[in-house]
Amino acid sequence: MRGRAKPRVPDHEHENNLQNACKDYITAVELSICSAVSTYGIPYETLCDRLQSAQQSVEVPRSEQILSVEEENQL
Repeated sequence: MRGRAKPRVPDHEHENNLQNACKDYITAVELSICSAVSTYGIPYETLCDRLQSAQQSVEVPRSEQILSVEEENQL
C-alpha cells in the first residue's frame, strides 16, 4: 500500500517556512538541520542548499564597492 501524499504547501508559505528555518538554524533556535526540517516541514536538501548559498554570499570589502553607503541606502 502506498502512503498518502502530503498536501501541497502554497509557494509563499513554503518560502516563509524556508526563511524561518534558516533563521532559526543560524541563530541556534533550532539546534540541527534535522530539527529545523521537522519543525517547518521542508525538505532536508532544500534547507541545506539554502544554507549553503547563504554562506557563499560574502560581503565585499568597502574598498572594493562601487557605490557608497549613502548611494546604496538611496537605492
